[in-house]
Amino acid sequence: MRKLQKAHSVDGLFVLALFAVFAACVVGVLLAGAGSARRLTELRDASMERRTAVRYVAARIHAVDTAGAVSVASFGSLTEGSDTLWLTEVLDGVECRTRIYCYDGYLRELFTIGGPDFDPNDFVPGDGEKVLPLEAAEFALTDGLVTMRLTPAGGEAAESAVALRAGKGGGA
Repeated sequence: MRKLQKAHSVDGLFVLALFAVFAACVVGVLLAGAGSARRLTELRDASMERRTAVRYVAARIHAVDTAGAVSVASFGSLTEGSDTLWLTEVLDGVECRTRIYCYDGYLRELFTIGGPDFDPNDFVPGDGEKVLPLEAAEFALTDGLVTMRLTPAGGEAAESAVALRAGKGGGA
């Protein structure tokens, strides 16, 4: 009778050890899956940020795409050399300008209404509305093609080009 009790004890310990190994394997697989899911989510979010910024700028360009309406220049005398996309349109007979640029960690947009007293140097980069988090923005206009390189914070840059429907006369 004693041998039978010892055998059941060993069997019980073996089953318990086997269950512990199984439980540890299940926890390990769950943790690995959670880590993979987190990394995939981060990659998807970064990709979405890049695409959103590019699509936003492209939509703004297409909205004003007429001869001479799109140009690339500096923001003004305070930020010489910085890339700013200038979009010009006439609304109710008044010239309006929208500047799209990167400043202080954001893609920004500044809408201004021209007039006889309009001086573009009256505005500073901080005046623009924050659109999207962005680390850097570079714009260029060559032969009717606007090229952009937008870099989200801590992410990989997205490059794109938008052909102006107005052709080479799209900007300076």
